[in-house]
Amino acid sequence: MKQVKAQKKIKTEGLVIKTVDVNDSNRLIVILTNDMGIITAFAGGVKKPTSKLSAGCGLFVYSFFGLTKTGSNYRVDEVIPKELFYKIRYDIEGVALASYFCELVSGMSFEGDCSNELLRPLLNALYLITQKNKPLKLIKAVTEMRIMSAAGFMPDLSGVSCGHNYENSVVYLDFIGGVLVCSNCAKKINGFKGKILNKTVLDALRYILNSDVKKCYSFNIPQNDLNNLCYITENYVIEQTERKCKTLSTLKELLQ
Repeated sequence: MKQVKAQKKIKTEGLVIKTVDVNDSNRLIVILTNDMGIITAFAGGVKKPTSKLSAGCGLFVYSFFGLTKTGSNYRVDEVIPKELFYKIRYDIEGVALASYFCELVSGMSFEGDCSNELLRPLLNALYLITQKNKPLKLIKAVTEMRIMSAAGFMPDLSGVSCGHNYENSVVYLDFIGGVLVCSNCAKKINGFKGKILNKTVLDALRYILNSDVKKCYSFNIPQNDLNNLCYITENYVIEQTERKCKTLSTLKELLQ
């Protein structure tokens, strides 16, 4: 006799960070939640014009979900969209940046992660992309570091790890070690991967990581320093996570 799997009703809120069409009617959606981490749910009939689920199950939509869990599988029963971020879809650079952020966080969370801190910086970034009052490069750099901090990869920028006096010398951010090192120590590290930080960029990094979430984007920086900041945050992400997002190449071409 076939055993019937127990079903569990679940209510949660989350952002759809990926969609996969199953056929002409159905779709799998990947949801980043605060209380359950990342889950994949089946949205039956969502692609039909009459579907009540379609509005809340789209990419970059933050929704309230009513789900049924059967075994390890989730099914969407009810969805109420809370924030659509629809303006992103009309801007190719915005779509590319939002897609990159979603891919980045997808590799940092897991199902059952009840203390997930990744959702808030992601939602803040999507909001700023829709507002179009901040340079996309600035949004990219700040969000990369806020995501890394939320995921437990915050660099130590309090001072050089070797303890040497660096006030009047060159200082590097060690992408792999996540610490500041002086030029002499950087030369002694085999396969060193890092970048020189001038005072403007170092101050910007410290501000990004130490300021309130509502203020971390509120600073101005010269274009050349912004380019260096973007290089630093991007490569710090790559080295710390040991992966390069597939969406990054397209994003970089668009933001040149």
